[in-house]
Amino acid sequence: FIFPLVIAGAYLLRPLGLWLLLFIPLSIMFGYVRYRDAGWNLDGQQLTLRSRGIQTRTFFSLKNRIQALKISRNWFQRRKKLGTISSHVMSGSGRLTDMDDSDLKAIYHWYSRSEE
Repeated sequence: FIFPLVIAGAYLLRPLGLWLLLFIPLSIMFGYVRYRDAGWNLDGQQLTLRSRGIQTRTFFSLKNRIQALKISRNWFQRRKKLGTISSHVMSGSGRLTDMDDSDLKAIYHWYSRSEE
């Protein structure tokens, strides 16, 4: 969403508005770093979600402490077979966006399966 704003600002505020074009490579770099640092892991009874905004956030939760596990998809994610998972516990929540459908199903299956 930043590209149309930068292009419009560069055009309307030229010649100094051309400095706004520096936001394009910065936003591409920020998106790549967010993609590289995102991840998840299931280790026995523990779910780990890691995401990045300005700083990296790692969310650890035990299976029996999870109060809600939500999977959601918007129109763009459905087209690419992606989704967002949110896990809520009493002390906070973790969220990971643009996960592959197979990963979402694996986490949901892990959570919904009864104790064996």
